[in-house]
Amino acid sequence: MTIDLLCVGAANLDVIAAVDRAPQPDQRVHARQIVHAGGGPAATAAVAAARQGITVGFCGRVGRDPQGEAIIEGLEAEGIDVSYMVRDREITSGSSVIVVDLTDAGRMICAGTAPAPDRIPAIGSWVHVDQVGHDSLTAEDRGRARISVDHGNPIPRLDLHGVDLYAPARPMLQAVRPGPLPDIARAAAAEGAAAVVVTDGSAGAWVLDSHDLRLVEGFHLDGPLSTLGAGDVFHGALLAGLIHELPLIEAVTRANACAALSCRGLDGRSTIPTATELDDFLRATDGTPAAPRSPSDQLQSKGRS
Repeated sequence: MTIDLLCVGAANLDVIAAVDRAPQPDQRVHARQIVHAGGGPAATAAVAAARQGITVGFCGRVGRDPQGEAIIEGLEAEGIDVSYMVRDREITSGSSVIVVDLTDAGRMICAGTAPAPDRIPAIGSWVHVDQVGHDSLTAEDRGRARISVDHGNPIPRLDLHGVDLYAPARPMLQAVRPGPLPDIARAAAAEGAAAVVVTDGSAGAWVLDSHDLRLVEGFHLDGPLSTLGAGDVFHGALLAGLIHELPLIEAVTRANACAALSCRGLDGRSTIPTATELDDFLRATDGTPAAPRSPSDQLQSKGRS
């Protein structure tokens, strides 16, 4: 079966704890809530894209262990084709321990990630890779599909040759290419990226349009609970928009909204909207920030409902 998008890279099983304030060294704190959920940049992008109505496959490596089966089952439940997954009895499946600080919706992540698959199947009009999947890319891959690279985590041997969409997080881009943002975005384009979209947290995303850098503002919701996975959701929704042949700026606008809505949940996936929910939100909002509530207050109100 030909699919619209193949996501390649990390798929984890996360343990997420919500606390009123992040603990200091040797300090014990009370967790308001602890949840178990699927994670990983490429895997979460796959879920976001699938909820936007495109056909998605996932290629990654998991162990032959209960965690690996749970990871696969979670992707299958989203309608994602997991026939490209590698089950490796020699490894332990990827997992993460995450602490979400309810004072500001920020998170601290301790991740153990399984290695990259040996190769990428020759399918998908687009192939999206994260820091793990990037190691699987070959020169042949770059010529047979449109390539998207998520640079939200370090990629030691980053190669932008033949990349159709380069989507770094602003802190990561500035860490590897010091200088003014417009200059380093243009430098990434000069290295081979056909389109450059730089995510910038709640501010939105910067789009390199011809030679100019333009901010597409983000959406501000009432008290986001957690920003976990928001960048990954952005990437999946952006690719869905491009696959639906939307203009780049419109696709980025939709991706900003999708990422914002995903922050309503503690984990990175449970509140990712469907295409219909996203359409309804965009019709109902003009992007004006709502009166803020703290993430701690939001979690408390959820517990009463």
